[in-house]
Amino acid sequence: MVFKTVVFLPWLPLKKPISFAQYSLAPTGIAVTHLDPDDACSVSAIASTFIEASEEPAQSAVIWKTHDSTCVTEQEIDLDEFIGATRLLGLAALIRADYFSILTPPTALNFDVVAQRFTPGSKYFAIRTRRRDGNTSSGGHLYEKTRFTRPVAAPSDPHIELDPALLGALDKCLTEPDQCCDRIVQAAEPFLLANRMDGSSTLQSDVFWTATAIEQLLDGAYKRKVGITNAFSCKIENELAKNRTHCTQLLVRTWARELYGHRSNVHGETHRSNKWDLYWHAFLATNAFVLLVIQLLAECGHYKLCKRDEIALEAFPQRVARMHQRRLECAEDIWRETAKKSSWALASRTALAELRGSGGATDQATK
Repeated sequence: MVFKTVVFLPWLPLKKPISFAQYSLAPTGIAVTHLDPDDACSVSAIASTFIEASEEPAQSAVIWKTHDSTCVTEQEIDLDEFIGATRLLGLAALIRADYFSILTPPTALNFDVVAQRFTPGSKYFAIRTRRRDGNTSSGGHLYEKTRFTRPVAAPSDPHIELDPALLGALDKCLTEPDQCCDRIVQAAEPFLLANRMDGSSTLQSDVFWTATAIEQLLDGAYKRKVGITNAFSCKIENELAKNRTHCTQLLVRTWARELYGHRSNVHGETHRSNKWDLYWHAFLATNAFVLLVIQLLAECGHYKLCKRDEIALEAFPQRVARMHQRRLECAEDIWRETAKKSSWALASRTALAELRGSGGATDQATK
């Protein structure tokens, strides 16, 4: 009996094939046209088990190729390696997610992975589940009678923006690993845990996992010199509030200390400061993590900050200040207004620098 393996991202509605790391992913309907008839029939049958709440077929994605060979083979796929690549793909989408748009942002659940072993031509399949002592399988399931419904927290129509420059930079984290890249790879898992948005997660757990992800990004050398909380807050201040006024830097450091206090609650180290609502912490921590990742990629030489990144970096301290003890203000208004002000400030500084560089400022003063 011949067993083959296929790997799905059942809740990822791709519109066209994409390549990332050593993998090519495609909508299932496109991928099966490149398989032999028996394999195509089985893969289509597996895909039919994934449905929407309306019982319509889910628009799923499937691994189509690894390098130049098809992934539907008798060889075992290194699932851990693929899941690691999928986390960075999900990270790329979440970095560019817009939470204040009429378009639906993706969640980490859109990038969940399902591997299925099958025998071409068979109408039965087995379900394997993990256990703490290994795994277990139950066989005899019929494709035509088995259905897995899309989780409510995995949008069926997410607006997924995969920035080619960002994808290329994260790809290098896998193909050209170094210390900076390793920190990003390690941080991706807790960040995705914070962005599952399913019914079993809470705002407290979201803040905890995002703060943990930020901690993974920071240089561990800081921890040996000062306390962890001080290291955490000072590093964020240095990275996200540099060249700012002393008051602004101090406020960002205070916010970071409070954020780490929420992260430490799980160890029984109750913090007393509550100057930012937990809801604001979730937004700011997510924003901080994204900014730290793109800065780290730039430091590695894998990525060049774009105008959008520069505006987001400029806006972050303003957002910390605006959300400081402002619990009733609309988050969308804060986000839009601070981005608008930052865009104007950057444009003004750029114009002034160009004017000075051309000698225009001197001519104007002379006149």
